[in-house]
Amino acid sequence: MKWHATGVDYHVSDHTNEYLEQKFHRLEHFADILDEVKITIAKETHEYRVEAQTHFKWGGETIHVEQRERELWPALDHLFDKLDAKLSKEKEKHQDHQKH
Repeated sequence: MKWHATGVDYHVSDHTNEYLEQKFHRLEHFADILDEVKITIAKETHEYRVEAQTHFKWGGETIHVEQRERELWPALDHLFDKLDAKLSKEKEKHQDHQKH
């Protein structure tokens, strides 16, 4: 699974990339279905907007998750919580579809 982070009015520092690397360890059990995850971090006037766009190995489908918070680390924490939940549902749906 590949991933990369980009910033909009925000410089994605080495420290941010290290934090994201730790967060991606939570998603290792989805490596069999995920091809790529794109993270966008946007610094807006009074908050951070973080987004994740996933691309699956079977192509076509994507999942988009977004979170807004005043602080970056809580925004990323909540984004990965949402992403983990959505990916769990998608993996289950995909496995059920393969059985039939």
